[in-house]
Amino acid sequence: MIERQTGRIITISSQAAFGRTAIEALYTSSKAGIVACTRCLSMWLSSCGINVNCIAPGDTRTKRFFSTREVDPKRLATEGTLDRIATLDEVGRVVEFFAGPLGDFVSGEVLLVNGGFSI
Repeated sequence: MIERQTGRIITISSQAAFGRTAIEALYTSSKAGIVACTRCLSMWLSSCGINVNCIAPGDTRTKRFFSTREVDPKRLATEGTLDRIATLDEVGRVVEFFAGPLGDFVSGEVLLVNGGFSI
């Protein structure tokens, strides 16, 4: 990417990087490290035409999520409410944004994809 003077790096963190959980301190710390690394890489690589951004999803329909939590059945809806668990497609569309032409002038950003949970 540096040689070509163009590229996109998209990192995946978690809303836990900004959270209030002591139970998963190691997980939370590692996700906060991804956020810091993203911002540092963005500053370092900006002169090379490389955009570096981060996605920080909230609860998402993954095997890990379902294997570590009990889920309120109301949160299993797939549409109509933001108080639910995200689909992989919803997170993937944010990756598309950062990777595609709409993300041309975006770098060093962390986008929380959590249905407004952090409000």
